[in-house]
Amino acid sequence: MIAELTTAIAGLKAASELGTLMLKMKVDAAVTDKVIESQAAIFSAQAAMIELQSKHQELLEENGRLKQKLIEMESWDVEAQKYILTEVGGRKGVVYALKPEHRDSASSHYLCPECYQEKRKSILQNTGSISGRTGYFCSRCPTKVQM
Repeated sequence: MIAELTTAIAGLKAASELGTLMLKMKVDAAVTDKVIESQAAIFSAQAAMIELQSKHQELLEENGRLKQKLIEMESWDVEAQKYILTEVGGRKGVVYALKPEHRDSASSHYLCPECYQEKRKSILQNTGSISGRTGYFCSRCPTKVQM
């Protein structure tokens, strides 16, 4: 009977260990499931961060382009203020002439009115004198003016 009792106790001990092992496996499986869920959330967050970094880089580049454009516009405004629309020739032609306070002996010139409206500084080129009148043309557009 003692042998049977010892066998029974050993069997109960084995069953208890098996139960503990099964419980541990159940807990391990639950923990594993939570770890997998956490890793999926981390991967999702990383993907979102990469997307945000990409968008941030695009915005930085756009900001740089806009700043450059603003600098160019401000620079044009400063340059444009040096000129005044001036009527020339008998046909009521117009050019942009350098204001007297910005002239020196070597810099007398005219700007093309068409290019000026497009915020481009295009100096009219002298074609020479024809019938006592000096002609000018723009090298960027078809504008021609006689003085």
